[in-house]
Amino acid sequence: MVCPVCGTENPDGARFCLQCGSPLSEKPTEAGRTTQGERRIVTMLFCDVVGSTAMAERLDPEAWTEIMNEVFELLIVPIDRYEGTVARLMGDAIFAFFGAPIAHEDDPHRAVSAGLEIVEAIRGHDLDLNVRVGINTGPVVVGEVGSDLRVEYTAMGDAVNVAARMEQTAEPGTVQITADTARLVRGSFDLEARGEVQVKGKAVPVAAHVVLGRRSRPSGGWDAHVAPLVGRDHEMEKLRRAVDEAIEGRGQMVALIGEAGLGKSRLLEETRAYWETRRPPVVLEDVDIRRIWEVWRCVSYDTTRPYAQYRRMVSSIAGIADTDPPDVVREKLAKTVEPEAAEWLEPHMRVWRPLFGVSEPGEEPLEGEAFRSAIMDLVPRSTRHFGADPRLLVFEDLHWCDDASMDLLIKTARVADDQPSLMLFAFRPDINFGATIKALQERNLLQILAEPNLITLEGKDASFLAGGSFPFPTITTTPTGGAFRRRR
Repeated sequence: MVCPVCGTENPDGARFCLQCGSPLSEKPTEAGRTTQGERRIVTMLFCDVVGSTAMAERLDPEAWTEIMNEVFELLIVPIDRYEGTVARLMGDAIFAFFGAPIAHEDDPHRAVSAGLEIVEAIRGHDLDLNVRVGINTGPVVVGEVGSDLRVEYTAMGDAVNVAARMEQTAEPGTVQITADTARLVRGSFDLEARGEVQVKGKAVPVAAHVVLGRRSRPSGGWDAHVAPLVGRDHEMEKLRRAVDEAIEGRGQMVALIGEAGLGKSRLLEETRAYWETRRPPVVLEDVDIRRIWEVWRCVSYDTTRPYAQYRRMVSSIAGIADTDPPDVVREKLAKTVEPEAAEWLEPHMRVWRPLFGVSEPGEEPLEGEAFRSAIMDLVPRSTRHFGADPRLLVFEDLHWCDDASMDLLIKTARVADDQPSLMLFAFRPDINFGATIKALQERNLLQILAEPNLITLEGKDASFLAGGSFPFPTITTTPTGGAFRRRR
């Protein structure tokens, strides 16, 4: 007899599970009920296929089932990629959530990214269909609910209802999110306020935002003018000095190390703002390979895929969608290399075609060590060629960088030896990241400047923020970090 709660095999006739103590029953009864849940903050996603009813009316049921199976695959793949949970398939709609049973600190970002990819995937589908996506973040109870006759893992609460209403009031082909979700993701996505939406069953209207797309230059998640920078004078003094020396012609490398929430992203934003006061920014086309190192923000869901971070940045610059056919991908990649540098086109394409899996018909793509040698040679050389002028290069959340991209970055970082570049690295003091730091120090790429630096604020600085000038929760832990710096 299998326990319905923990799955443990028990002897026939047992009345209670030997592992968890839950009551066992010879056969299900309608009166029984299973409720195993926990309270969590979860981001819910509802997606509905628009135009499905009219199409189903015109088609044979078997043909319609085949079409919907194909559509569901397009809807579910992005959710699976961002490690969400598909709770329910409902006719021509799906309900998924991010944050349970596995939680990530960036679950709202994952949900919005999945929503955008769903819309893009359906848009590239050769059918007269569209989708609308609604997203909300809030407290729910997640777990197994139902009766002994049927149990499912789902989320329940008012936040789920609000997410459903966001989907129902969204325009076809859009992702609509609530203000609670918008507050958490506005640093990474371009949003357009839709105003208050009157939703069924709610006493007051719900503020809604439409997601226009990913921001080309993500920020730390808030407007730098919302809260003043407090208690970081020491760090900013050293960062401004690094900017001054880089602009004067001496390559610089600075690493900010600290736990989550200690202000690494804010320091990067302040440093960028100071750089732009010293040197007006060079306006580049969105599709320009010279933007490859402008801001490199690693993401947690790509840590195990070789060269995933590098590939993601190239894909972002080229504007590649997951649904693009190989010939379109090759065309978009080629446009990132300016015509004036035509001699660099084929070296890049020789690496990018196997990286994106879009080799030319009959071409033998680079693989294994041959590919590694080619990309390790190409990227540092092209970075040096396209970066003769002083440049600010930002590498954020490197604790999530995959090993192959990190090796590529370490080798490329040598351009600071002979070029006026300021490279800013930000990461957490993760125990698994120690080997990389050691490798950087052994190659004289990073040296300890001062330690500790990024610590929690205390005294009058903490009181100032807690007094209402800072709109986010107070930090309660007391981790320490460090700042590393390398001078030529």
